Amino acid sequence: MKTIVQITGMHSFKFGALENYFVHLIARCNATGYRTLMQYETMPASQAYLNQLKKLGAEIMVFPINGNPVTMLINYAAFIFKTKPEIVHAHFVDRYARPAIPAIARIAGSKRIIYTVLNQPPYAKRNISRIAYNLYDSILPVSKSVELSLLKAGVRPAILNTLYSGLFGERSRSMDQRRGLRTMLGIPQDSIVLACIAFDAAFKGLDILLDAFRVIYDKYPDVFLLSVGVEPSKSRLPKLAQEMGISERIRWLGIIDEGWKALSAADIYVQPSRAEEGLPLSIMEAMSMRIPVVCTNISGNTEAVINGKNGLVCSPNKNDLAAALEKMVLRPDVWDEMGKFGYERFREIFDGEKSIQCLVEEYYGLHK
Repeated sequence: MKTIVQITGMHSFKFGALENYFVHLIARCNATGYRTLMQYETMPASQAYLNQLKKLGAEIMVFPINGNPVTMLINYAAFIFKTKPEIVHAHFVDRYARPAIPAIARIAGSKRIIYTVLNQPPYAKRNISRIAYNLYDSILPVSKSVELSLLKAGVRPAILNTLYSGLFGERSRSMDQRRGLRTMLGIPQDSIVLACIAFDAAFKGLDILLDAFRVIYDKYPDVFLLSVGVEPSKSRLPKLAQEMGISERIRWLGIIDEGWKALSAADIYVQPSRAEEGLPLSIMEAMSMRIPVVCTNISGNTEAVINGKNGLVCSPNKNDLAAALEKMVLRPDVWDEMGKFGYERFREIFDGEKSIQCLVEEYYGLHK
């Protein structure tokens, strides 16, 4: 059986939207007669995800691709020359691995070498990074905004095409789910719940969200904040919330599988990105559940959220975010309409099956 290698460059802590995308991608590749090998920096933490990979016959190879360049070169070269994959697909890789991946794969005989760019570094015009990017057969940014930044950096237009990621299947929220989650979390049923799915990294802007929540905290005592993706025992954010005096109405769910299910308790979704976001899958998850979104005007956020249509867009600072949240909190009469518009936009643009079909057929060159 021929081989596809996914160089994820990731530490995977849950069975989330990206992991689910990989599961569907592997199943599609299996149907074309290709097996998949998955590189991870460390072993994925979710047993549910590992079970899915095992069921599909995908193998996990654990070795660092990011970090020490010498170690990376030795590990990666040994892996590629042993497996001799027809296709190599890179994801979260750093500046040292970025040129090494296509160079070594080409020497080993790989026919297609692809790089999905998921975040948006601040490229200057004709950035030296273009040398590494231009070694690939295809560069696939996850948003038009990322594509534009890569063009400015000097990546060849001929190899550059936006490919939106996506979600799979129908998602819904019911009143029973809403009541059950709120009861479990100790949130009054008639409260307004803001929700955010994000891990604790500076570019995610969760500190901006806490600052904005503090601005409206006393003014709106019926507003709660629900956080998914922050591990309370390891993050500074819960302590920061305590110091701000706002922790009483924040619920930290931690890192959990299928975090989108917690959105059943939410009225408004918040994406407080500070920088570098390509296009967060969590925004798509909110749209898929007909939830209005408040987000910052960073990169691909604005390709998902149309200001005034399926949410509100603001600058990445506490005052602007607080103003947008307040405006949304005061207009429950528009939530359903915004949620419907967002859902229709989600179905049109962020269909996971269409995304994978395009990836496999057009960029991998595989057909059943």
